[in-house]
Parts: sequence; C-alpha cells; structure tokens
Amino acid sequence: MTRPLPVRRLVWMSLAIVAIVPDVPELKRCNGCNKCLTFDHFETRIVKGEEVLYSRCIVCRPKHAATSHSSANRAIVNATYKKGVNGKATQKRYKQGVNGKAKEKKYAISKKGKAAQKRAKKSDKGKATQKRAKNSVKGKATQKRYKKGVNGKATNDRYKKGVNGKAANGRAKNSVNGKARRKRENATKRARRADDPAYALMGIIASTAIKLISGIIKTSPTFVERTSFTSEAHFLQHMAASAAKINMTMAEHGAGWEAEHKIPQSAFDFGNAEDVKRCWSPSNLQALPRVDNMEKSITIDDSLCAEVGEACFPLSWNGAMQTQEQKQAFYDRTKAAWEKYKPKEGEAGPSKGDESSDDDDSSDDDDSSDEDESSGSDSD
Repeated sequence: MTRPLPVRRLVWMSLAIVAIVPDVPELKRCNGCNKCLTFDHFETRIVKGEEVLYSRCIVCRPKHAATSHSSANRAIVNATYKKGVNGKATQKRYKQGVNGKAKEKKYAISKKGKAAQKRAKKSDKGKATQKRAKNSVKGKATQKRYKKGVNGKATNDRYKKGVNGKAANGRAKNSVNGKARRKRENATKRARRADDPAYALMGIIASTAIKLISGIIKTSPTFVERTSFTSEAHFLQHMAASAAKINMTMAEHGAGWEAEHKIPQSAFDFGNAEDVKRCWSPSNLQALPRVDNMEKSITIDDSLCAEVGEACFPLSWNGAMQTQEQKQAFYDRTKAAWEKYKPKEGEAGPSKGDESSDDDDSSDDDDSSDEDESSGSDSD
C-alpha cells in the first residue's frame, strides 16, 4: 500500500508548477475578422455605467463603419425602404401624425422650405401639378372658398385698385372680346327694357338713386313717390350712415361702394307699387363695397332677410322665409329671364349705344322730367 504524500510536499509542488507556467492573458473573439485577440485589441465604451468592449477590434471597427454606416450607404438603404410598401405606409402614418404635420409646417415656413417650393412651382412638373389641382373639383372648391373669404376679397380688392389690376381691366374692356361682351350685354338690356316695363322701371329708379347720391340732381318727386323714403334727404342720410359703417364716404360711391338691396330687386314685382316700395325701403337698402356687391349678385341670404323683416318681404313670399328649393327656383327664373333676351350667336343686336358702358345704357320710358333714362346696376 502506497503512503500518501505529506501535505508539506504537496504545497511545495503546487508552488513550483505555478512558478513554471506563465500567466495566460484573457482573449475575445472579434466579430469582424473572427480572430481571438487580447483585450487591448478592443476599444471600450460605457454601457449602463460599466465599461465594456466593442464587438469588433480596432482594425475591423473603422472598416465596418465605412461600409454599413456611411452617409452614402444610409441614403441608399433609406431610399430603397421608402419605395417599398412598408416604407410608404410608415411615411404616410408619420405625415398624418402630430409630429409629422408640425415638422412639415415648420419646414414650409423656413427659408429652405420656401426656396424649395419656389423651385418646384417654377418647374414643368410643378406647373402641371398646380394646373391639375386648380382644375380639380377640390381645387375649384378651395378657390371659391378663398375668394369668398376675408383674405380673398381683400386680395382681389387690392389687385383691382392697383396699377396692374386697373391696367388689366382697361385691356379687357378695350379688347375685341371685351367690346363684344359689352355689345351683347347692352343689346340684351335694351331688348329687355323694350319688352319688360317692370325691368325698365327698375332701371329708372336705380338711375335716379345714383344721380341723387352723386349730386347730379337735387330733387326727384317721383323717386320719393315710388320708394319708402319720405324725402330725398331721408334717402341720402340713410345711405351716408350705411356707407360710414363700412368706413366709406358718399364721395366714394361707385368706385368704392354701391347701393345694394339685401333682398334682390328681381325678387320683387315692379309691376306692383307696394312691392316697389318694399324693395326700396330703408331696411332693404345698404351700402356695400363694389366687389362684395358683384360677388353677392342675386343671392338670397337668410341673415340679410332677417335684417329686412317680414314687413318688407316681397308680397309673393307671404311673409315667410324662402326654402332652398324656392331660392333655387328664383335663381333659375332670373337666369331664364335674361336668356330670353340674349342675342343669338352671330347677332350683334341693335346698333344704338353699342359703345356705351355696360351699366350706363339708355332707356326710353321715363315719365319724369327730373330723371334721365340710363339704368342703374343690375348686380343685385
């Protein structure tokens, strides 16, 4: 039986082995070159407060960054992703979100964004896009809303009052198409006045009102007799007060504002004296900027009708507000009334007054010596 070695001898043998075998350093495999290298071949970084080694050595890390994380490579990867189904869906969700809308708005008002929009609008593709948008149903509706809005009206008013607007208006009036349009309109008005005494009377009263406002005439007994105003002074005071509400004066009549009927004249029966008085009553008459009057035209607005009051409603309304169907029937009747007198294609109409202004034509039936025969504006 073998005797076990003494403990003292075992200790000495262990110390001898440790002294003979050198220290073996710790190794780590590089994910790039797949080599086992010592820790000093790796750079370190702080993760959650602890110092850790990178997965690639100091030789492989720069190579990896140059190939997979370069700006050029990122651009290629992003472009490929954006063109895909998932990429497009992601972009759409982001743009529709709060952050996406805020970022897009911020970019649009930035210097860089404005320059980009300017370049896009001037390009052939941009021009084609704008044209398609304007001619689309949605685009036309947007333009209509803008024109009816405060900003649109202000823009249009500034343009018309400006040098370019006045020049454009002058060119349009003096152009072949402009002269032909006035010729057609004048012929239509003359034909209707000759055939429709009620329409002729409408023009006579409007013409007299214009002359009283402008000071061409001082009195008109027939105007007072036909309207609800107690005197010429009563009419002028009412119009001056109404013009003051829109920050205008009597001197600005014509170019700045016009006498407008809240309920259109066409809704009243000018063959009935009571209806004429209701039409030309203080509650139905107001000063309105020229542009707004042209825009309103023969529109029946419920809020304006409420201002007029049932006592001055057209007799045919029987004291009741009009429904949408009744309004549409009125618009159709008014349009049809004008279509009846429009000259046929190729016809210029009578030659009398062809070169006169489209709202300064002459009429031939006035029974009052203090009124002339030109008709007033038909915009309302």
